[in-house]
Amino acid sequence: MNIEHVTLSYDGSRNHLEDVSTAIPKGKITTIIGPNGSGKSTLLNVISRNHKVSSGLVTLEQKDILAFKPKEFARKLAIVYQHNTTPEELTVEKLVAFGRVPHQRFLKRQTVEDDEAIDWALSATNLLDKRDRSLTALSGGERQRVWIAMALAQRTSILCLDEPTTYLDIYYQLELLDLVKQLNLEHELTIVMVLHDMNQALRYSDHILMMKDGHIIAEGAPEEVVTVERVYNVYGVTSRVYQDEELGTVMMPVSR
Repeated sequence: MNIEHVTLSYDGSRNHLEDVSTAIPKGKITTIIGPNGSGKSTLLNVISRNHKVSSGLVTLEQKDILAFKPKEFARKLAIVYQHNTTPEELTVEKLVAFGRVPHQRFLKRQTVEDDEAIDWALSATNLLDKRDRSLTALSGGERQRVWIAMALAQRTSILCLDEPTTYLDIYYQLELLDLVKQLNLEHELTIVMVLHDMNQALRYSDHILMMKDGHIIAEGAPEEVVTVERVYNVYGVTSRVYQDEELGTVMMPVSR
């Protein structure tokens, strides 16, 4: 996926993204970081075709993403949002089954292929034993895994996650990010996610985009992007950035 000179303004008064160009590495985990209002989620929504750009181009497989029919695009890219309304009456399996809609013909019944995709998605997210449970009976971490399972059932090659660890305690944050890493490694999924926690981004990412004021300030390998100077310039925070034998690159904020 390539993003070429993308500018986006919601209201015409200012650009929320300005002349953004980058390429999303195939089969890798790319994490977008930056302070509030920097354009992280806006860029993710441009990639997932939820926001139309003011100018510029986003291509997938050398084709403008706006040229894909909706169902065709949904078979290539899935997104899990930060805020998801949990339907009280649905079971885990029924929600995950909605991920098969892009593959189904109008008024056609669920196929064996659909059943296999649903089982695979439930298995990949460790939810097989909860398939008949009501969504409201699950913990926050389990519910987030269900939404990811629904996205996996779409059988796409790209998965986008908008702040997937929001509202989760640290145990479920790590559980979810471990799952993301596992999906990437075992199924060669290209993953693009937005995270606020810089150390989680450093630990789980292959590629980082650092944003400020609608621009990409730096991109590349985590240990190359996150430096003391950039943390100060982008976040206004002094920090220590060092290498840990077990954790790799670590950023420790010191003062504002």
